[in-house]
Amino acid sequence: MQISWKQTLGLVAALSAMSCGDSEPTGDTFQGYIDGSVLDTRFQPAGTCGSNIKCYVPQTATVNGDPVVFYNMGLVANPNTDKSKPPAPTKVESIATTVYEFPEGCIAGPEYDPRTDAYEQTRQYPVYSRLPVTSTSSPPVPLAKVVYWSGSDKYECNAIKSATSVDEGKFSLTQQEGSVISMRAIIAPFEMRRGDGTTYTPPLGWYKGLLLNYVDAGQVPVETVQDNPESEPYQVLAPMDGVLVHPSGTGTSQATANNVLVLRARPGEQGWSPVVKLREFRATAPNSPSFYKSLCYDPPCATNAVDMTKATTYAGTLYLTTGAP
Repeated sequence: MQISWKQTLGLVAALSAMSCGDSEPTGDTFQGYIDGSVLDTRFQPAGTCGSNIKCYVPQTATVNGDPVVFYNMGLVANPNTDKSKPPAPTKVESIATTVYEFPEGCIAGPEYDPRTDAYEQTRQYPVYSRLPVTSTSSPPVPLAKVVYWSGSDKYECNAIKSATSVDEGKFSLTQQEGSVISMRAIIAPFEMRRGDGTTYTPPLGWYKGLLLNYVDAGQVPVETVQDNPESEPYQVLAPMDGVLVHPSGTGTSQATANNVLVLRARPGEQGWSPVVKLREFRATAPNSPSFYKSLCYDPPCATNAVDMTKATTYAGTLYLTTGAP
């Protein structure tokens, strides 16, 4: 059951006082809702809905001739200023944010009542270790290492609200082996629109007792690399190819604009990743950026395909999520 935006924002000061049978008494204190204004600008709403009210709106790109909608979670510019080389692969071990998931569930309380409850007590929300705030050392990215814990079935739903309390052993939980890297973008509490104009309510999570909303683009593919035969192998993110098409002449397309991005694959297809190695290509007159519909790796190419042998500059790394369900 999803809680609507108005219900969530209107009840951030409310506390639920419920007892759920034989559950453990331990529980983190509810602190309200995150201040969305502290999030990096990449995770703030860039669109407007209604009377100039900020909201999240989808962006349209093209995959093999078909339009695909997604939410743009920001472009991290190429640190190579001449753009002749792609950004270095992202090492899995460098992902700083952790999300705790609890697959064994929890002890459910009463159904959510918007008149009295700030959050529901029928399932346990995931717990984040940090927020994507602006950093002077490195730009935040919407990626997280997802770690699974067992033992949550002894506790009331959403008693666990802080990664710190889990790390300090305040709950009798056991960390399961293995983890995955996922696109888990924390967003500010603004309205999110689908491509058809209807409203989507993102799921809820926790950070240090604070509620937050996030969008989930699923698992990011990884690959193992080894720099030389003597070195230890390590894992890096496997990005998807994408191209930002500039207009003919001297103009520049913005990576947030509609119909200027051409992507390698859509979700579920081979080669798909929400992490995009974004190249640049200039349209041939009199064609506009929207004229290009696919990527071509083996010339000669169709006139409306991007010749990847000519897309030789790299804008940076683009992070995107798929359209809301």
